Amino acid sequence: MPQLPSLHNAYALMKACVHRVIRKLADDEVGQAMVDSALGQETKSRTISQLLGVLRPLDAALATNVEDALARFGVGLIGNQLTGDQELGVLHRIATMIHEQLHVTGPVMAAIRRVPALGGGLKAGIGTIADRSDPAGASFRALAATVLEMDLAQLRGTARVTHEKTMPLWIQREMDVAS
Repeated sequence: MPQLPSLHNAYALMKACVHRVIRKLADDEVGQAMVDSALGQETKSRTISQLLGVLRPLDAALATNVEDALARFGVGLIGNQLTGDQELGVLHRIATMIHEQLHVTGPVMAAIRRVPALGGGLKAGIGTIADRSDPAGASFRALAATVLEMDLAQLRGTARVTHEKTMPLWIQREMDVAS
């Protein structure tokens, strides 16, 4: 089975990223306080459905912006060192949970099986490249093909909506200097 701490950490990272994006969509301190309250910071954390239920009556435009941002939130799951189909099933259940709880689509992009060549490098603390004849090599090639064939426009939505507060700071600085 996949290591429970790894699964927990991956989900916690995804949740933190989603919450950060949502917080940055608020325009001012009042909006940020409203988002923090709707996320349940004082008590038990809420799902995104619960957040939207609390937020929509207070600020419908912000709720729509949250839905729009999460619809374009691109993530893919990769299972590494899997030993069987049961572990792959766990990854698919995590993908479902991410969608249900965070409103983010996170498909399983690749499942890399545990093979001796990769395990030996891991134990030795060195990188290992899978041989072309190795089953893991085929998994890595399939992953590369999946990434290269991704339709980024579809992932981001047909009409790219920009939110100034979600733009990386270094890009904003470059734009400010160019103006």
